[in-house]
Amino acid sequence: MVIPAVVKDPGGTNGVLPVVRELREEFGCDVRLIANGTAVKLLSETLENYEVLSSAGEVSRRYPYPGALLTSMCSTGGVGKASIPFFKGRCPTVSFHDYWGTCLLRDGWEDPRYHPDFFVVNDELDAEMVLKAWPDYKKDQLVITGYPMFDQYAVKYDETALLAEVSSKLEADVSSKPIVLVPCGVYGRVNEFLLEVIDVLNEINSDIYFVPRLHPRLGLSFPGEIELCRQVIQKFRGGTLIADSSACTTPSLIRASTVVVSDFSTTLLEAILVRKPNISAWTDSVRQAYQEEFGFVKHLMPEPPFVTLGCSAKATNRVVLGQYISDALNGKLELITAQEKYFPLDGKNAKRAARFISSLG
Repeated sequence: MVIPAVVKDPGGTNGVLPVVRELREEFGCDVRLIANGTAVKLLSETLENYEVLSSAGEVSRRYPYPGALLTSMCSTGGVGKASIPFFKGRCPTVSFHDYWGTCLLRDGWEDPRYHPDFFVVNDELDAEMVLKAWPDYKKDQLVITGYPMFDQYAVKYDETALLAEVSSKLEADVSSKPIVLVPCGVYGRVNEFLLEVIDVLNEINSDIYFVPRLHPRLGLSFPGEIELCRQVIQKFRGGTLIADSSACTTPSLIRASTVVVSDFSTTLLEAILVRKPNISAWTDSVRQAYQEEFGFVKHLMPEPPFVTLGCSAKATNRVVLGQYISDALNGKLELITAQEKYFPLDGKNAKRAARFISSLG
């Protein structure tokens, strides 16, 4: 059966692509990957077969009666969200979550017209939030598989080879001293979060590599933030700055890092999945951005689930942030027990999702 799979943002693409591959390779399905938004550039840098369609009407005309429609749950919806009403009743529609709570009550996803027939989620907490946010939804419409993007972290890797590769790409011997990776999310005033972290690193004044990492969508959503962040980064004096890490992927930098310091982004999740010390810097700007991002569901999830579960350290002020960073640099930020308990890895999340989709035909 032909299955169109529509993706838009980085998170959505990373969440759906492993399922597309499983459907093609393990279940023999004819999946047509459709890109819009930033997914066009992301997929252009891979060997994936895909096409670019800019409207739900185009998708509908090209694939009038598919076996199923797959969509990511990306911000502002895009072609994937818009396609769901076109295909409801023609075929099963299936959407994929890549982070608890996102998109449930914003960007138009709250409208029942855009609710897919089935929703692939990570865990019971994710399922609970969907059911409370969407009164029209039933439990049997939720498919709990674990996020497919997590499967890559079940694969063993050669740490020595990884450090050598990252060192070569960054033109710095990253094995010689600790790496503090600071990836930023997508929201206004992200420069304030970055400045607070930099001020703390300057106070600690340890001999580290500081690797700031701006989200690829930041310039599109908040173009003014890019220059502000660049100005803030130049204030760093607490070690060695690696201002441009674009030669490396974010996953490789996370694996190479000593500690990951971020806001509430999925990079903290990635750090958890490779069992790295990681810190959620809960600054005023981060708290405000989190509340704006999650809207109604923030009463179900007042902070990121991985923080609540003790898999990420939550720094509520600069003193605590400095202590946590120092602990991490000295191997004393102990999070692995909770990480292994709440985020076990078997590498089969995408396969579970693919098996469900293949059963619909």
